[in-house]
Amino acid sequence: MLSSVHNRRPSLRATLVALAAAAAFGLVVHGQARAEGEAETGAPQWVATTQDYALDQSRTVTLRGTKTGPGSCIFSYPELELPVGEDALESRQLSADFSTCDATFEIGKPPQSVVSGLRAESMIAAKKAALNENPSTNVRRLASHQVRAAKYKVWWRDLPGLELNSTSSHVTFLWGHSCATAVARYSLFSWASWSGWIKNYGYGSNQTACNEVSRTSYAKFTNSTFCAWAGLTSRTYYQGIRATGKSNGAIAGAITGYSQFTGACAPVFAHTMLWS
Repeated sequence: MLSSVHNRRPSLRATLVALAAAAAFGLVVHGQARAEGEAETGAPQWVATTQDYALDQSRTVTLRGTKTGPGSCIFSYPELELPVGEDALESRQLSADFSTCDATFEIGKPPQSVVSGLRAESMIAAKKAALNENPSTNVRRLASHQVRAAKYKVWWRDLPGLELNSTSSHVTFLWGHSCATAVARYSLFSWASWSGWIKNYGYGSNQTACNEVSRTSYAKFTNSTFCAWAGLTSRTYYQGIRATGKSNGAIAGAITGYSQFTGACAPVFAHTMLWS
């Protein structure tokens, strides 16, 4: 099951701020965060962001990456997991030093208003997916199991906080017995079409085992106008965005392949969120 959403056009002020941002870009490769900037000049190249909302019970981690070339680093990117009773967790990049390969990430609980908005966005797609995934599921079977959803979203945002595009995987599953059983599985894709982003492809696949059921999504987006003034074509790749529901009721979100941003002329930052 696939679904797409076009993002609305933001204010002129936000657009002007985005165009005024300095040059740098970030990547996530093989489940890791990678950031690249200008060639080293001996001084740290910091790019910091502000956030639209605070994360509750948050912790900040600074990751020392591996240098892969002048101004190029690779950082570890953690898998998110939530036990029964916990409903949302977000990881977001705050800053990066492109000369020392230090990057700062914040991990914490997003506001309920943010989670509620995401739930509403995926509600229609979930109903359609349930019919296609497991039409034999009936009221008696649902009553004998616990029902939970695992939803994992990865997206790229620019310096003023505008979401450029995203890919998310969703699984609704039964647990409480020996095995997990999928009820609905689908993928969602969104992109800021007002700024020139287009979706080249987007699809998903299902993985099923007794101890867990998963949905893994893949997508590519292209923008030939976002950085046209710099002579660049911007591209984002989402390869292996996986949401998993487990037989014990826990849920997890991970990048099994990579999420990559190329051809950026202004700072961009990786975000991930897992919610139920």
